[in-house]
Parts: sequence; C-alpha cells; structure tokens
Amino acid sequence: MERRAKAAGLKLSEYLRRAGLKKNQLRTVPEINRQVYGELGRIGNNLNQLAKAYNFVIAQGWGIAINPEKLSQELAALSEKLDQVRLAVVGLTDEDENSEA
Repeated sequence: MERRAKAAGLKLSEYLRRAGLKKNQLRTVPEINRQVYGELGRIGNNLNQLAKAYNFVIAQGWGIAINPEKLSQELAALSEKLDQVRLAVVGLTDEDENSEA
C-alpha cells in the first residue's frame, strides 16, 4: 500500500482515505515522462515560432533574408535539445553517452 501511495504521489493516509471512499486514485506518471513532456513542449514552441516567422515573411512577399549564423545556432540548439530528450527517454545523460563511446 505504501508503494502504491508513493507512486500516486500521496501520503499513505490520503491514499487509504481515497481508496475507502472509492475515489479515483491519481494516475502515476513517472518523473521522466513529465520532464519529456515539458521539454517536447518547449521544442515544439520553438519550431512553431520559426514556422510562423517563415510563413509571415513569405506572405509579405519579402523574400527570405536568413542570417545563416543565427539559423545555424537555432538549429544546433534545437538539435541538442532533441538529443537530450532522446537520451532522457532511455534514462541516460550526455555524460553516459559520452562514456560509452
């Protein structure tokens, strides 16, 4: 029971109270899943901002004046974040991956 209460993020007394009242227990979401969810949301926001900016420029007929250095930096940052998320999903860090190489 203690293990189930902890997994649900509840104190044992609250877990037992809910069970006794037949209230739904909170679903257990592993911390890594919460982190991945948040990180994917941030990456999605970055990509959405890039797409909106691109579409706005095209719609205005301005052509595209891309600062190659800035674009390269943005893409490298997104790539790094994606790599970190991928490693987190399997329970590794950058240091773990580098030590295996």
